[in-house]
Amino acid sequence: MNKLLYVIPHRTLYNFPLIDGMAQNIRVDVIYSPVDKSAGFGEDVLPDNPNIQWFEHHTWEAFKNRNFGKYQLGVVNHMLKTRPDAVLIYSNANYINYWFVLLLGKLLGIPVYSRGHGLVKKVNPNILHMLAYFLMVNLSEKYVCYAPIVQDSLEKLALKKGKFGVDYNFQYNDSPISPDQKT
Repeated sequence: MNKLLYVIPHRTLYNFPLIDGMAQNIRVDVIYSPVDKSAGFGEDVLPDNPNIQWFEHHTWEAFKNRNFGKYQLGVVNHMLKTRPDAVLIYSNANYINYWFVLLLGKLLGIPVYSRGHGLVKKVNPNILHMLAYFLMVNLSEKYVCYAPIVQDSLEKLALKKGKFGVDYNFQYNDSPISPDQKT
């Protein structure tokens, strides 16, 4: 792998070590949406790594004050234009572009790795939640879970084994390896 597209809702400091670690051996394009500085968010000092490219794209909301119908602009176009070797994206069923990325990944043969909470936060998931997560798990190359309990919440939805990874809700890669060292 030479090029990864990493899609996050916002740039956060806890993501920087992971991004910098991945970029030791590959190019990482990071797409994020800006945060409201008046809400207390300050300026970040970005990792000094020539393999990281940052792309700020606003999130458009189709329905104001609703969770569903958000669209992070630029993600699909970037994926089409750059044809990354893989995509790592935060799984959020409320983002329309997340669904487009999953479908486009299948269509173009680009593996998409979703990362998220699974059904843990849903005490009694309804049929729509179950269907959404069924599709999220099975359209993704792998679903990266925040903790083993997330994997447990989704295991029954996977059509095949090996669909999950766990990263314990912290992101840090202190031992990056180069592509030629991978088996």
